[in-house]
Amino acid sequence: MTIGTLSQEVEDFWVKVSTEIKRMNMEPEKFNPTALENYYDEKSVWWKKDFINQLIDEARRNKKTRNLCNFLLYEYVNLVLYDLDEYFIEEKQTFLRALTKGINQTSWSLRKQTVQELISSHVSMSTHFEQYYKQRSKKLEEELGHSCLNKLYAEMNQADIERYTNVCVNILHLTKDLYWYLQKKTIKLESHILEAEWQDLLFIQKNDPFHQCFKDINTKTIFTALGHLNYQNIFIHESNIVSRPNSLAIDLPNEIYIFIQKGRGSEYLQSLLHEIGHGIYYSSLKKEYHIEQKQLGFRGITEAFAYSTQLLLLDKNFLASLNVIEDKHIEALIDYYKWDFLRQLRLVCVQFLLAVKHMEKNTYESLMNFTKKVIEETFFVHFPKELYWLYIGDLKTSLEYVAGWVWGIQLRHYMKGCKLEQQKQELFTLRKDSDLPLVLNREEFNFLKNDAYQIGVRELFTY
Repeated sequence: MTIGTLSQEVEDFWVKVSTEIKRMNMEPEKFNPTALENYYDEKSVWWKKDFINQLIDEARRNKKTRNLCNFLLYEYVNLVLYDLDEYFIEEKQTFLRALTKGINQTSWSLRKQTVQELISSHVSMSTHFEQYYKQRSKKLEEELGHSCLNKLYAEMNQADIERYTNVCVNILHLTKDLYWYLQKKTIKLESHILEAEWQDLLFIQKNDPFHQCFKDINTKTIFTALGHLNYQNIFIHESNIVSRPNSLAIDLPNEIYIFIQKGRGSEYLQSLLHEIGHGIYYSSLKKEYHIEQKQLGFRGITEAFAYSTQLLLLDKNFLASLNVIEDKHIEALIDYYKWDFLRQLRLVCVQFLLAVKHMEKNTYESLMNFTKKVIEETFFVHFPKELYWLYIGDLKTSLEYVAGWVWGIQLRHYMKGCKLEQQKQELFTLRKDSDLPLVLNREEFNFLKNDAYQIGVRELFTY
């Protein structure tokens, strides 16, 4: 099978699978999981060790095939690890449900007590995590011939781990003072409490302080404010059954769906803008681009457009144009968004550093202590080291989100004062045989080779 043939087959497969995912979100009563299983069964030749390893070898030789390989590799791994992942995820979700219920209490002391009790009652979670990763490595070695997926991804994609690490460390340093200043304004502790706790961060995230100040949000007003005139292909579906906001690109550029819970308030608005950023990017690409350039491109690219759109909420004039909150609240809302966006940015940097640390040969005790140190230094809170496992994740995902944030900040700096339609050619035309838009191919956007990204970071996030 040639790469061209495989590309077309993957595109046909994706349309079928994503159509079922759309049905699951929009018409759950009509969703048939058997149909989804059948689509995977029809492509059983893809889910074989030899086939995947041939793709890996091809990706090492030919950079143009990496997106296809990454997609099929991770789909294969998900199938191989399905039962093991389901067990651990179920355990994790049980803990998180109990945690969410506990941290919603307004009393600082009760929140602290809840977390302490949860750690005591779920003392085996750290052990579960260690066992899960040992079993995971063993299973991957048996089924793929590689025990560490993170190392395989880094090697196959020639990821510059050292440079990404330096970028993350620099961002944490550059944004430290402003984050600390804004956090003291956001988390208002009682006078006798000297230090915020980790759960205080979660409480603020779950309890939007501006919720009552918001009016209903009109999506047409958002598109007008963005200067994006061609939004007829972006369908926004609000539903209470959506677990988290997400965008789904089925047939580019003609069919892009955004799924989000019905809501209002600051978190709803930033989530909606983030997903609209994805939608604008997907709906502006040319239909003739191959799927490995569009849906399967490096995820940091589409995240860059999502974060760049989200970052408009730091612009007073843009916020005022949305007419979602009275002018008297706008300055305070911008401070809150700035703190929350910094929290998100610093979190993805931490998750990348932890993924790298986990990839190295460390004992779980040293990983636990390292996680506690990094979380406490990053967020200025006391963190119980027993919960370190909540922050250990996938290198590929964290690397993509770091790139997305850095590029998103740079795009916001680059597009300052400009409408989307004015720069459409450079933003949405891809370099030949690449998933990289022309704008991200500019020298100043190459954060792996230069420090120009720091200009945007300083502009938005320094004290």
